[in-house]
Amino acid sequence: MITKCVIMPIHTKWLDLIINGEKIIELRRQDLREGIHTVLFYECKTGQITAAAEVLSLSMKSIHTLESQYSRHTCVTSSELSKYAAGNQWLLCIVLMDAIRLTTPITLAEVGLTRAPQSYVYRDIDCSRLQGVSE
Repeated sequence: MITKCVIMPIHTKWLDLIINGEKIIELRRQDLREGIHTVLFYECKTGQITAAAEVLSLSMKSIHTLESQYSRHTCVTSSELSKYAAGNQWLLCIVLMDAIRLTTPITLAEVGLTRAPQSYVYRDIDCSRLQGVSE
């Protein structure tokens, strides 16, 4: 079955928190296209797509709301949040579930990329490729 995916770069620190279930909200400055069901994580350290998660919901939240109500779900300190927001008053909250490390990482070439994604890259991916192990 083919599913609409977004590939996004992520640092290992944040990916590890997502995989172990501590971080269930990924924050981004840009909105996602509609109809995205799966996030594939391009792990900057490895240079490969090493994990996947299902998108439970998307919503825009103010910096104030994120600081006061969602900090434990984002695993981001107030200073990290301010630095990342870079003056934006609203951020996209991607609520994730069922995050897994892929048993076999996916190379960039396998998804038609010749360089590391700097932001979002959208692809239709065969779900059978997304076999993994929960940690």
